[in-house]
Amino acid sequence: MEELVRTNKNYPKRSKVSSAQKESHENYGAIIAHSNNWRVIACRDGIQWIIQKGVLSSHGRVWRGKSYCCTKKALLRNWTRLSGLCVPHKLLLLYENIVLSPTNSQQEAQAKQPLHAANDRICKAAA
Repeated sequence: MEELVRTNKNYPKRSKVSSAQKESHENYGAIIAHSNNWRVIACRDGIQWIIQKGVLSSHGRVWRGKSYCCTKKALLRNWTRLSGLCVPHKLLLLYENIVLSPTNSQQEAQAKQPLHAANDRICKAAA
């Protein structure tokens, strides 16, 4: 199954994090793509991409995980299935597997490339 979460027992135990470092926070630092009330982030450990939906709460918008993906194929499929939106261009530029990705900051730099014609084809096919 493509969507199984890969874990690495060698990761150090997490220390307490500030609210802005939490994956559910509006200003989380590893946002890959954002569209309407949906976004994709890289998890803190860099082992999966998370599709999140924004939900309003008494403390503002909070992001809730809806799908956890290690492969680009699963990420693109689940984005369309859950959000009903066209795939954001930045997701098309991701590596095939998050475990093979160099770093999240390099992914963010790569995602700033010019628009790709494949996104137009995906959106037209979805319409």
